[in-house]
Amino acid sequence: MIKQILIADMTTQTYYEGRQMPSLKQDWQVTPIKRAEYLDVSARPSQQIRNIQAPSVRYDFSPRSLPQNNGQTVSLYIPTNLLRTSPPEISQMPHYTEHLLMHLCGYDQSTFHQLVHAIAELVQTGKKLPKAFLFRGVYMSGWQYFRDEILSPIFGRGYCASIWPTQWKKQPKYLRYWEQNYLLFAEQVSGDFTKPVQGKTQLIEELITHQQITFNGVTYEMGGNLFCATEMIDAVKLTVGQPLFIRTPYQNECIDETAWWPESDSVFRETLASELPELVGYLYNL
Repeated sequence: MIKQILIADMTTQTYYEGRQMPSLKQDWQVTPIKRAEYLDVSARPSQQIRNIQAPSVRYDFSPRSLPQNNGQTVSLYIPTNLLRTSPPEISQMPHYTEHLLMHLCGYDQSTFHQLVHAIAELVQTGKKLPKAFLFRGVYMSGWQYFRDEILSPIFGRGYCASIWPTQWKKQPKYLRYWEQNYLLFAEQVSGDFTKPVQGKTQLIEELITHQQITFNGVTYEMGGNLFCATEMIDAVKLTVGQPLFIRTPYQNECIDETAWWPESDSVFRETLASELPELVGYLYNL
């Protein structure tokens, strides 16, 4: 079993190490390492270490297998076991997951349908969606469970990141960070999109619609997808028929006040985790 992946970009002479991280519940994470570290580890042959020398590397979120040493450009994204394992053919969404997503969507069938098919496209292709989802609701309306117990474990906690209000800045440290993540969770997002976009709203629009962002002569790949959440009903102002967001109805009810809520937070989290293989199987076959 492969437990460590070494990647050498032979063009730029940069080096990376991929490991399964206990802190990320065994999800893979790829981090830069020094040349000396790369040489030291690669000098110790092991069936648990895969050493890849590639002409170039990039963040491509479409692979559904471990990187291979095939002389081609290598992605620095290592998919989770859920995405790499042949999924079962499931025709029905798991019980509690369906309740959670319906609740998040304000029990609006159209929004629910769009959300499920969007997640299915992410699972099947690893591509960038043309729109972002904007979830609106009170605290504990379900956003945290959706983010932490469904999306992050499916796509890899090492490739999911939150964006907080103070971080909406076009700076290299943020652009590099966003480039490395497939899912970007915009927490307590706000903005007025009824006016010409500028500053923060322009950056949000670029993150949703652009495949690349260039800043100070450096181009950053933006293959990630934006999922937004706010507790304020009108924090994001939109024009009728705007093309950027799929906006949910405002959810006034806390998820732990619903009739279907299990006995506790821990039971709910454990149940969602147990439903993940069936959920991925359902999404793969949708």
